[in-house]
Amino acid sequence: MSRRRRRRGVTLLEMLIVLAIIGVMSSIVWPTAAGALDSIRLRSSADAVASLLPPVRGGWRQRRQPD
Repeated sequence: MSRRRRRRGVTLLEMLIVLAIIGVMSSIVWPTAAGALDSIRLRSSADAVASLLPPVRGGWRQRRQPD
């Protein structure tokens, strides 16, 4: 009986196909992810500005001169 050698690992072609698939998928997902990050940054900045408003308004009310 002859023994068959079992092949281990992957071929270069298989590796290139997987890398091509990953590249295509990342090119589809990247613009969406970048847009989401911009939205998160904008919301965070808006929240930071909004958190500054109450103390500013309170100080303005205390220093306001009656007409």
